[in-house]
Amino acid sequence: MENLWLEVCSRQKINQNATQEWLGKILRNYSQDERAYHNQNDMFAHKEKYLREGKASDSVILAAIFQYYSFDPKRDSHTENCQAFREFLAEASLAEAPLGKYVRKLLGENIAEDLEGFDEDAQFLQDLDLAILGGSPEEYKNYTELLQKEYKHLNTDSYKSTRLKILKTFLTIPRIYSTNFFRERLEESARRNIKKEIEELKA
Repeated sequence: MENLWLEVCSRQKINQNATQEWLGKILRNYSQDERAYHNQNDMFAHKEKYLREGKASDSVILAAIFQYYSFDPKRDSHTENCQAFREFLAEASLAEAPLGKYVRKLLGENIAEDLEGFDEDAQFLQDLDLAILGGSPEEYKNYTELLQKEYKHLNTDSYKSTRLKILKTFLTIPRIYSTNFFRERLEESARRNIKKEIEELKA
């Protein structure tokens, strides 16, 4: 994560003070104890290889970083993440830059304006978030174990019931991944992993 962040900030000519200050904030947030999976060593390390292989734009990389800047398994944190990104833009002197509006829309801010290339980038970001579903059996097992730790506010039966509903939904849709990049790499393995987890949850 750190190298990606520094590379993007360098390309966008963001001043060193803002670059380093926000790097510290991001790393601190991603290192919070309650983040069993949604941290830089598990979730983001898995995403980083696809951001690089897919030659993701700076906008997508920034959105991927700020997407889980704040994280609470009990609720949607996208409002807080959009606000954090706005604060970063102000300190980076990018508040009026087109990149800022683009990333804010990727993060879920209500921006009605049509932005060129947005749909493709939004699909990539969505698929990136689902990439772990198509990981190796070992990666997937680690992911499911860590994920359940984050939902410790749910008892075992409630967690299994909720998880089963989500997993079964994935199997009812024709394609889990919207982009060719992810579909060609991960669709088959994602379906295998999901079917196996469903069997384990039902056992």
